[in-house]
Amino acid sequence: MKNIFIIFLLFFSVSFFGQNEVENDSIPTKEIKLFNTNYKEFEIIGDDIYAITNGDSLIKFNIKTNESSFILNKVLSITSNSKYIIGLNKENKVFKIENINDVKIINSELFKGIKKNKYFKAYKILSFKNEYLIISQSGIIYKNKLYKIRSWLSNLSVSKKRGFNKPNLSFIDSNNLLWMCFDLGEFGEDIVFFDLEKHRYLELKHIFQKEPYFPEKSSEYKLKMMKSYPNKVKLIDDDLYYKFPYNLPIYCPIKGMAQNKEGKFFITQSLMHFMLSGGLVFMIENDNYTTSILLKNLVKYKEPFYEDFLNFNEAKEYIGTCTYNKFNDSFYYYSDKGFFKIIESDNKTKKELFFKPNLKWKFGLPNSLGYQMNVLKFEFISENKMIFLTSNNGIGYYDTNSVIYFQ
Repeated sequence: MKNIFIIFLLFFSVSFFGQNEVENDSIPTKEIKLFNTNYKEFEIIGDDIYAITNGDSLIKFNIKTNESSFILNKVLSITSNSKYIIGLNKENKVFKIENINDVKIINSELFKGIKKNKYFKAYKILSFKNEYLIISQSGIIYKNKLYKIRSWLSNLSVSKKRGFNKPNLSFIDSNNLLWMCFDLGEFGEDIVFFDLEKHRYLELKHIFQKEPYFPEKSSEYKLKMMKSYPNKVKLIDDDLYYKFPYNLPIYCPIKGMAQNKEGKFFITQSLMHFMLSGGLVFMIENDNYTTSILLKNLVKYKEPFYEDFLNFNEAKEYIGTCTYNKFNDSFYYYSDKGFFKIIESDNKTKKELFFKPNLKWKFGLPNSLGYQMNVLKFEFISENKMIFLTSNNGIGYYDTNSVIYFQ
């Protein structure tokens, strides 16, 4: 039995990497060994990159001079507002860095009940309106107040006993709503929302068509849904809009989220478990109602492809994270095929290869069978230059002429 499993893994490995047989960009690469490690997080301030190593040390390096510095150890998470770094250490203290020679503790007690809370464990710090918030096992901490997990939250990633699991992705949208996204592998996906203005939690909810059933794109379906859920469904320009947070276009674990200056969302999602599934989605919001567009023409699927949204059929592309490039007002995403730019023109959407790096892959996922995504985050520092975080090759700097990997 063990031999059969090993053979299957080898077949799965060959099958997956067989999809990657596309021509790499002929871009020179260079490796610079700084601390001989990979990284968990990074933030950009000018030409300086602040990053947390796999050993929980906070370091800084400059992408132009390659100069590097160790700052401090036992760091859990960092964030920035483009001018300075705010971080959280393992002693649950918040620090601020405006100069690497001056690390200031700005909060030594996250909230008064921390010592009495049996299940308290901090996960991540995020910047928000010149303030910061912390995602913890016990709930959201904002302005030194803990907003505890509500008893009605029934998500698989939340329980009354152990609290929150660590989110795989967190994102604050233009409506000041914090998305906490959980990847449960073969068991699906979870999202918990926290309204940073009203200080309340929300759950993703679903409403379904009642019998008799009609095709989802048909006028009969739209009329039936509007009649069945008059307070939760609107028809705008012949498209169904659902009251938030009903029927959001989430069908696989979320790998990336981005939002442009008009408020349009770009969501990437995927699952690798025996086969690949996933997709690229635009989500449009209108007065707290949302509709979505599946960009099915941008991802190759094995036939047949089902348009019912409820399951992406087997894909030929392992989709990763995404970002918004403010310098050219465009969305980008990463997959095993490379980095792609989304181009919208003449009511059509297409993609264009930005560049394809040659990166290492690592097998082994929690709750599913497959490879770990090898690019975790990327940000643009100009229209065509970017910084990207890999899981196995360090932090990359792409400047159109070459790629430098800092490790």
